[in-house]
Amino acid sequence: MVTRKPRKLEKGGWPRRKMENYLLSRGFPFATRQQWQRQRATTPISVAKGLMSWSTPVRSPYLAWQRSRLLTDEFSIGNGTTVDSVRHCLYTLRRLLAHHYAVIPVTSDMLLKEPWMTTCAMLVMPGGADMGYCRALNGAGNRRIAQFVRNGGRYLGLCAGGYYGCKRCEFEVGDKTMEVVGDRELAFYPGICRGGAFPGFVYHSEAGARAAGLEVAKEALSVGAAPADFRSYYNGGGVFVDALSFADEGVEVLASYTEKLNVDGGEGAAAVVYCKVGSGAAVLTGPHPEYVLDLN
Repeated sequence: MVTRKPRKLEKGGWPRRKMENYLLSRGFPFATRQQWQRQRATTPISVAKGLMSWSTPVRSPYLAWQRSRLLTDEFSIGNGTTVDSVRHCLYTLRRLLAHHYAVIPVTSDMLLKEPWMTTCAMLVMPGGADMGYCRALNGAGNRRIAQFVRNGGRYLGLCAGGYYGCKRCEFEVGDKTMEVVGDRELAFYPGICRGGAFPGFVYHSEAGARAAGLEVAKEALSVGAAPADFRSYYNGGGVFVDALSFADEGVEVLASYTEKLNVDGGEGAAAVVYCKVGSGAAVLTGPHPEYVLDLN
C-alpha cells in the first residue's frame, strides 16, 4: 500500500521519463530521481501498494538479490506471494517513491478489515501464485479491491498479480501437475491471461526464468523518451490473449513479447496492458519489470 504524502513530484531527467509521463497522465503516482533508503518490512506482504517501473541496472557492490535482502532482513510472506517477488517489489517501489509515498506491506486481513481505501494511492499484487490470492480474497476482499479501483484507485498486478486481475486465468493447460484454469473475480482485463508464455516453469525455481525481450508500444507511450525494446526478468507469467481486440473496452497494450511464445496469444503478444476501470485503472504484467537485473 502506498499512502500519499503532501509533496509535489520532482522534475528530473530520469531515463524512463516516457513511462513516467504516461503513467502520470493516466493518474498513476510516479516519482523521479529517488534516492534509495534502506527500510525494513515488519509485516508480511500478500498485497503491496506502488506503481510500475522499468528495470534498469543499479551500480552497487551488491548483487541484485543482496540489495533486495537489505530491505527486508526479517519478514514472512502472505498467501500467494514469494520471498523474491516481495523483496524486489519493495526494493523498486521504495527506491522510486520513498520521498513521496509510503510503500507499506499489508496482509489479506488488513485488506479485508481495515479502511485502507481512504489513504491508498495504488494497490500492488506481487508475483507468486494467484490461487493463494483467490483463497484469501475471493468474495469480500475482491469486492473491496474492485470498488477501490472503480472509484479512482490504481491496481498494479505483477505476474501472478497480472493473472489475478484478468477475467480468466489459463496456466499450463494440459499439465495435470500444474494446471490452473478458472474465472477470476476482479476481471480488470476483460479477457484471458494464458501462460506460461515460455516453457520450463517450475515453482520455487529459476529453471524456466529468462530475460524476456519486450517491445514498447510507441503509440501508447508517446511522451518523452523510452527504449523501443528492452529485456525484463520473466518466470512463469502469461500473455494477455487478444488484447488488441479490447481497445473499445479501455485496454491498451504497453509492451509485447518479441520472442516466440509457448502458448496461443491470439491477436498480438501482449506482455503489459493498461485497463481503464471506472474512474480508476489497472496495469497488468506477465514479466517482472520491477526486478532489478544485474547485467555485469
